[in-house]
Amino acid sequence: MTLKKLNGTPPQEFLYAAPLLQGQELNIFNVEVWVENLGGSWRDNSFILVGRSTHSKFSVHLGGLLDGVERFIRCYCVASECSDKTEQLPKASAVSSILTFTVISEQIETFSSVLSLTDEDKENRTAFCKWLEDVFKLYVSDHKLYQFGSSVNGMGFKGCDLDVCLLTNFSEEEHVTLDNFPTPVDVETGRVSRETIARLSPLYMTKFLKSVLDNHPDITDVVRINGRCPILKFYNSKHDIFCDLSFKNQFSLQNTALIIFLGKLDERFLVIARIVRYWAKHCGLVDGVDKFSSYALSLLVLHFFQARVPPILPPVNEIAFKSEYVQNGSIEDTHLLSEDLKKFSPSNNSKSAEELLREFFFYYLNFDFKQVIVPATGCSVPVSSFMAQEDFDRTFEFNTVSVQDPFRLDSNITVATQFPVCKKFRFCLQLTCEAFQSEFFSTPGSEKFGLSSIFLKPSFISKRLAELQANTLHTIEVPSIPNAASKVKEILEYGLLFHCISFNTNSNNSSDSNTLLKLRCRTYIHIWHGRDLVSEKIRVKDNLSPLEREHLISKEIAAKSDAKKKELLCEFDCECKESVKDNETKLTVHLNFKKASPLSVFLKEFIPCTLRML
Repeated sequence: MTLKKLNGTPPQEFLYAAPLLQGQELNIFNVEVWVENLGGSWRDNSFILVGRSTHSKFSVHLGGLLDGVERFIRCYCVASECSDKTEQLPKASAVSSILTFTVISEQIETFSSVLSLTDEDKENRTAFCKWLEDVFKLYVSDHKLYQFGSSVNGMGFKGCDLDVCLLTNFSEEEHVTLDNFPTPVDVETGRVSRETIARLSPLYMTKFLKSVLDNHPDITDVVRINGRCPILKFYNSKHDIFCDLSFKNQFSLQNTALIIFLGKLDERFLVIARIVRYWAKHCGLVDGVDKFSSYALSLLVLHFFQARVPPILPPVNEIAFKSEYVQNGSIEDTHLLSEDLKKFSPSNNSKSAEELLREFFFYYLNFDFKQVIVPATGCSVPVSSFMAQEDFDRTFEFNTVSVQDPFRLDSNITVATQFPVCKKFRFCLQLTCEAFQSEFFSTPGSEKFGLSSIFLKPSFISKRLAELQANTLHTIEVPSIPNAASKVKEILEYGLLFHCISFNTNSNNSSDSNTLLKLRCRTYIHIWHGRDLVSEKIRVKDNLSPLEREHLISKEIAAKSDAKKKELLCEFDCECKESVKDNETKLTVHLNFKKASPLSVFLKEFIPCTLRML
């Protein structure tokens, strides 16, 4: 698509015919793209983020955003394509230094220290906030700026944007509406008082502050975005910082306090959450109104920690009840934080960060996303049961992935995440789980050793998508135990409730291997989705064999299946072969799927693990 540049001063502006913009790829680097209405039903100065480019090509998907727009829209590139002011990902050289370690646990331990904000970075951000307070002091009385988000909750990477919230001493009931909108000159000359400005609503406050920042020599690229919580985005050359400024954003302070508290309760939470966020950025799953937010990813990690056995982190309701620090969003009160932490006991779960990282990806690959994730109570709930709750708020909007805000129960954190992004999320989970199962993952010196194999580049994702759709053959090495072949059949037929048909296994003396089992398997239910959650109910029953427990889990999932008709989901052939080499017996299971399916990843994990327990 050819871009016509209207002017070369930041922010760069490009003009498109709206119908041509939909689904196009734009050859622009490292930019945020916003659309502004040039006529139609949108309000003046109304901007909507349509995406952020971190790679060589950027696809804009407007979808329903074109409703009410007339002939043209304008796109703003908040950072110019040659700008080096911001980085969406830490430098590749920093990551490369981590990947030189030959022990995965060392890679994980070093990841945070190499990529996190340094003390110097934090001091610079604090100095910027003090400087900005001084700028606003001329126009707004009795206000304070608070850093929140990744800059202070331990999740920040070098070069990340700075989130800042401006609070005043006036409540919503004390807000004022003026007949004539004030200008900075009105305040400077005394026609409008600083207290009056402090009483403006968030919408009008951000509009006023934009006029202040527009005229400041050290501030550029100022964009105001209207929404549930209006924000100002701008760049400060003095401190080399990209800033997102909001007003009266108390919930963000509370969210930040929660993440800080969770990281202090168990440092493994921060370790896993940082890696997951970096992974998601690599995959193109975050940064954009149609994608996952960093906070949503943190809540996914939190739910995973809550679902471990035993749990690693408690429900948010319990934390908020016991912790005044979290309840009030008192992110600067370190003494209160220390006192509240004493009210909680360490988890009895001793799994390493390396084990938990692997489990995280498999947990969500097999997660039943027909359930709503509820961090407030530390569980997930089927949509039907969620809606049947007495306190269910009908303004709650469901989505392909639904994560309830632990503080605003009427809010779905992932409501804006579009279906293609959710679908890509599942696909990237599958690729990552396959990377964990690869022999290269645990082979030091390999190009794909450890963390290097899970940080997926967009070009690799596109390539692997085509390969996965064509890959139907899979081989699993399993423990060579007595009657292994018959036990594999039991696992598939009894443990997972697959419909299995047996075939004769005529031994071929000319072959290097002996076929012990031949099956054709079919399944009509996503029996592999949500097994972790159901297993918690089954686990309390005593004297169950491992296979009996898996059978009961499958029956529970089947009973709750909402499939109204018998529809084939997956079909595959299974062969169990035995071979002898150098007097060592080797047993392998070969799966040949009629159509490529993520079930293969589950079976590669499930069959060997269950066999070892039998």
